[in-house]
Amino acid sequence: MKFNGSSWYEILDQKENQPDGLFDFFDISENEFWISDYEKVYHYKNGLWKKYFVGTNLVVSSIAVIGSQVYILSYPIGIDSLFLMKFNNGEFIIIDKTTALTNPKFGIYDLFFTDSKVYTIGEYGIYEANLNGNDILTDSWKQIKKTYRGGFVKSFKLSNKDIWVVGSYAYPYHYNGYDWQPVNIFPQGISTYGHSLWGIWGNGKEIFICDVENGIIYHGK
Repeated sequence: MKFNGSSWYEILDQKENQPDGLFDFFDISENEFWISDYEKVYHYKNGLWKKYFVGTNLVVSSIAVIGSQVYILSYPIGIDSLFLMKFNNGEFIIIDKTTALTNPKFGIYDLFFTDSKVYTIGEYGIYEANLNGNDILTDSWKQIKKTYRGGFVKSFKLSNKDIWVVGSYAYPYHYNGYDWQPVNIFPQGISTYGHSLWGIWGNGKEIFICDVENGIIYHGK
């Protein structure tokens, strides 16, 4: 489906190369974006779709682009493994791997970049690695924020100095370009337990965070 400013309409051409589902979306411009799905990644540019097979039984949980480099996170269903992959000569190749559930090296969700760092998030916290240009230095991963229950599932980047991450049973965290800090959005006396913050959107002036477990939207300015 595409929105033209007033209504939605279905894109009927090239349906054989269009995605069947969506785990993550990365937009480069109005006419170019990437979509990750189960076993596949899709690239749309100037009206043309291309489909790339990643691997059997692999969930492609996140996709991100920096410069000309395309990276994904993927994991096999039922196996305690997690892969960091890079697009190279028309295919995605593994450049780093870790366990997904037991003491992971990096997180399972949401790749995102600043000028000199790459981040991932997951059940156990926020992870950071250094960049050499647009290449990830895979030996530099470190866990910079630790969670003890729930963890993070979604990020929202407005700029390199304005990034949010949200998740389950944890405060939202905000990055201001220098450090990460928790933000208490709950009324006084309310703990993080029982709150699943899985949706977030903002425009730099205000932020909306969705608690899917309790049907609440938090609004901050």
